[in-house]
Amino acid sequence: MAGRRGPRGGGEAWTWRATSSKAQDRALRQRASDAVAEEYRKLVTKASSAETDSQRRTVDRLRRELRSIESRDYFDSKEKDRARRAIERLAALLDAGTEAAR
Repeated sequence: MAGRRGPRGGGEAWTWRATSSKAQDRALRQRASDAVAEEYRKLVTKASSAETDSQRRTVDRLRRELRSIESRDYFDSKEKDRARRAIERLAALLDAGTEAAR
């Protein structure tokens, strides 16, 4: 480990470098990918459930959740696009309902 004094705050920062086998690396990547994919799937379910009673704040909350998950998606999950489409579909339904009410 190596420590270094921070330039402004006067604190210390440490880095730690771990070594692992290729199999361990693949397993770690797979676990991280699986966890993020599950979060995306739950988000799709939430968006689908909200289609019957969509509100702007629901769409905004789901978009915030999506951004939060994306910030942890280090391996570009295939589920990301599906979650994004589900939220945008919900937003479109809300917009269409708003236009019809005018």
